[in-house]
Amino acid sequence: MSLRDNDLFYSPQTRFGFIGESPEACEVNHTDLPQDDGIEAAPVTISGVPAILSKQTHWARRISWAIVLIVCFSITLAQCYERILFYLSTPVTVNVQIQRNHSLRFPAVTVCNKNVYNLSNLQTLLAIRDIDGVTVATRLNERNETPTLAHVVSVGNMTSDAVWTNTAHNIHLMLIECWFGRGMTCNMRGTWKAIYTVAGVCFTYELKDGTVSTSGMFNNMYMKMTETTPIIKSSEVGWKIHLHDPKDIPVLDIQTHGFTVLPGWSKDVRLQIRDVADFDACMTGSPAFDLLVQSTK
Repeated sequence: MSLRDNDLFYSPQTRFGFIGESPEACEVNHTDLPQDDGIEAAPVTISGVPAILSKQTHWARRISWAIVLIVCFSITLAQCYERILFYLSTPVTVNVQIQRNHSLRFPAVTVCNKNVYNLSNLQTLLAIRDIDGVTVATRLNERNETPTLAHVVSVGNMTSDAVWTNTAHNIHLMLIECWFGRGMTCNMRGTWKAIYTVAGVCFTYELKDGTVSTSGMFNNMYMKMTETTPIIKSSEVGWKIHLHDPKDIPVLDIQTHGFTVLPGWSKDVRLQIRDVADFDACMTGSPAFDLLVQSTK
């Protein structure tokens, strides 16, 4: 049988196809093909395992690594077992309830002028004459000193409380408008009181009943403020406002909490009140556990 050009010949031994060749040219020496001696395993990256599996490693080193791995694996299993038992021994029950309140507690609002004291009131105190008939301002000008509150403490036998009170800002002059709800002023719903803080004399507003029944921008507190006294430092302008629980007195918190409102700017503040109670159900006989039991009956 003769082969023509472009004939396809298949060798039963090799299953290779050739075009235009004779059967003799299709013989393949199988000894030239690479022999597969088996699949080589990928190198193990766990420390100590290659040393244990290698036959060239000394037997003492192989035994040492085997002991170390067995001990570490045993410790890992023991820790996992102990954590599982601890988790199963303290069951956690989560009870989520959504309650639609008819009223919400309104926080106290503390307002501080960033000027620690009223410069106009301070100048009035500096005009008081001492026993020699000389004003404090005159003596300070002679010594080229800048007037501060410390210079008027002894004027007229005033105490430090009296100095702070006489140099405090007037909240009613700072507030151009103050509304609480539609058609109700802030004085109709609550009261302002002066408190002494690290930022000077501030003023805290609290509601008389402490709760509100409506929400929204036009249903709660609206304040419009202005600066009525000279600025002591250009870097200290505006007002510091802090919202807090009515039970708290922000003597120190006014320095680190709250926000600043600068002249000519507006600030819209929205609150979301959450009441979270944490009960330790594992302590039987404790007040927290008794309260939890009573609340679930």
